[in-house]
Amino acid sequence: MVKRIRIPGRRETVEPRLVEAFAEEGFGLLSRIPFDEVLRAKRGVDMPPYLRLGFCHPELAERALEVAPELGTVLPCGVVLREVEDGVEVLVLDPQAAFQAAGVEGLPTLAEEVRRRVEAALGRLGVPT
Repeated sequence: MVKRIRIPGRRETVEPRLVEAFAEEGFGLLSRIPFDEVLRAKRGVDMPPYLRLGFCHPELAERALEVAPELGTVLPCGVVLREVEDGVEVLVLDPQAAFQAAGVEGLPTLAEEVRRRVEAALGRLGVPT
């Protein structure tokens, strides 16, 4: 399941607010992939701004990888910022769905902790989640 929220503004203004909100919940930014720029350079495709950010909470990642190394396939937590007509759409995969995609059915407490922190970060943006 993917959570979707809309934030007024442009990617350039929403991105730093999002990074700060995640940092306040203990997440660090590990990767930044501007897919619109990559596809334009590699394929000549012109598309609206589309950015994937990879966030990691070191303590939670350590706990997850100790118990289920296959969770490394879904780390870091991916967040997409996509410009749409009325602002920026933020997309986040539910942590439990990510765990299931990695073939890990257990660890509901850990998945819930990740979800709680992601929800808190999104809540800091001042829009309904």
